[in-house]
Amino acid sequence: MKRVILFAFASLSLLRVSAQGSAVTSAWNYLRYGELDKAQESIDKAVMNEETKSDPKAWLYRGQTYEMIARTQKPEYKKLSPDASKVAIESYAKAVTLDTRKKYSDMAVAGGEGKYIGMQGLAQNTANMGVEAYNKQEFASALNAFETYSMSNDAIGKYTGKSVIDTNVIYYMGFSAYSSKNNEKAKMYLSELASKYKYKEASAYQTLADIYKSEKDTAKALEVLNMGLANAKDKKNLLLTKLDIYLRRGDNTMALEEAKKAIELDPNNMSIYLVMGTMYQNMHKEKEAEQIYQQALVKDPDNFEVNNLIGVNYYNIGADLYNKSIDIKDPKKSAAVEQQAQMEWKKGIPFLEKAYTKKSTDPETKRLLKEMYVKTNQMDKATKIK
Repeated sequence: MKRVILFAFASLSLLRVSAQGSAVTSAWNYLRYGELDKAQESIDKAVMNEETKSDPKAWLYRGQTYEMIARTQKPEYKKLSPDASKVAIESYAKAVTLDTRKKYSDMAVAGGEGKYIGMQGLAQNTANMGVEAYNKQEFASALNAFETYSMSNDAIGKYTGKSVIDTNVIYYMGFSAYSSKNNEKAKMYLSELASKYKYKEASAYQTLADIYKSEKDTAKALEVLNMGLANAKDKKNLLLTKLDIYLRRGDNTMALEEAKKAIELDPNNMSIYLVMGTMYQNMHKEKEAEQIYQQALVKDPDNFEVNNLIGVNYYNIGADLYNKSIDIKDPKKSAAVEQQAQMEWKKGIPFLEKAYTKKSTDPETKRLLKEMYVKTNQMDKATKIK
């Protein structure tokens, strides 16, 4: 009696395996005749079942099913899976992983039977989709496509034993994530480029630093910028970003150091001269400010901002002297210091005049120029400025 019962249980077990094996076969038959909805239903059940979920053939058929869904032009089949290419690539990769005898791997990777393009073909199609979405600024779709392409590359590399790292794809994933406001993924991909691959494009470091700045983590932003300065080819914008961070911190000493480095890399950038001059003025180092402004004038003699700031610099020097003269009790000494103040104002007038000719509507330039005319007793010129 026991032997009969055991035999009965064994028969049931065989029937179970046979039923699931037939699901794989059914999927293949439906696939042959282009009945993708039925093929999908059968193969999805098969890869979830304990008896066939480790069968590489089942995963191959699933890859082929979803490949056909991805490539079909029939709308009733197209809607079966909105991300069919990704599912197909994942299924092909699973087939390769499980295929210890290498019976199905070639077809999973390279396609076959005259109709399947396999993981390699799908990877290329997906990359093209990513580029198209990226160019249209559809960054969430681009990120999904590039991630799928990267996943297929990893799987193919494991199969061939020749792993190829495409750092440009990692960059596109990082920037697509950033542009679709997925900062966590953006940090993951861009940090990988920066720390692991010493990426040469400055924009990767710039974008990563901007993310940390937006999170108020300027220490981390500076760390990233320093990596960029060590690795990137074009360092100008990275230096300017460091300069901006130090300026916002109120750290003029460090800001000046970065500004000097930036000037060496970009000697025609007037903005850097203006920033340096303004910092020196804020530190009450008027002579150093004048030297920087004079260097800028050599580059661009008619620049409004430079001429205006030189005029302001002389105005401030004169104002400091004039205030000192008021506190001096000796009339002769007081008058002498006041005379020095007027000399400084006279030095500044030509620069403010140049600035005024460039932008006569600027209210601060008009006010200072008129005031300096009055202080130097040039009332006829002062009355002409309204």
